[in-house]
Amino acid sequence: ANINNNLYCFDTRGEQFTYRQTLVKSFRFYIYFTDCFKPVSQWHKNLEMVLLQNNLPKMDRMMHKFFALLSRNEEKEFKTHEIPALLNKLEERKQEPQYQQLYMNMINFIKDLGIKEVVTPIRRVTESVTGDFIIPDPQFMATIRNAFEMLDREDKIINNVPIGAKTAWLKWLALLLIIALTATLGYMGYAFGWFDAFTGFIPDLSGGGGGGLGVPGFGGMTVQDQEFMNRYPTTASARAALDAGKITVDEIPPSIRQNVLDLKPPKASP
Repeated sequence: ANINNNLYCFDTRGEQFTYRQTLVKSFRFYIYFTDCFKPVSQWHKNLEMVLLQNNLPKMDRMMHKFFALLSRNEEKEFKTHEIPALLNKLEERKQEPQYQQLYMNMINFIKDLGIKEVVTPIRRVTESVTGDFIIPDPQFMATIRNAFEMLDREDKIINNVPIGAKTAWLKWLALLLIIALTATLGYMGYAFGWFDAFTGFIPDLSGGGGGGLGVPGFGGMTVQDQEFMNRYPTTASARAALDAGKITVDEIPPSIRQNVLDLKPPKASP
């Protein structure tokens, strides 16, 4: 809840008040104090009566400690709490080093109250409001909530970077590059005869001679002609192989056969 521009965090697990009126539908509601995040219970009315009857100020943590001291000495058969007797006990206990500061504060607090006795039972009231004075206040709880929300928001900003359109374009670009690379490798494999073992069994579709598969775009050159050109890329290398008896005239492709035969071997210098 926002109260005077401050955020408070209240607990709804508590006793509800019920409002009833004749011919009107009843409803339930909670009552809170801004110094306690738990809802007010019926014991707060009893506490109000105890404070009024004993002329005591409003309840706070120090008053709660005072009530707790009195409750320890309260018996089933109620007797008025004598404040001077309580002060005497505190004076004795303050000599102990570990309790000296605690009891000194309590002695000064009781003396400032200016009362001689407490005439009403307070044990049940004290027990009922104990939880209200040992728990954090609602504004502190709201501070924890704000800190958690801010930390959660910063964590999401750091660890959850949104994916924009740039990533989608990169995916398309990577896909196109893969397709282009595959096509390039396929063309290079075809040009260098990597697939000849598979295409040698396919009948000639070019209509040319040579008993091989005509390759479109190469002037009717067959796969065998391409293999020959790969082995002997120049006319001179083909003529040298012919003269050395490594190949026969029939093995030379018709398109370059005459050029190989017409090539004169180089004369040896005298």
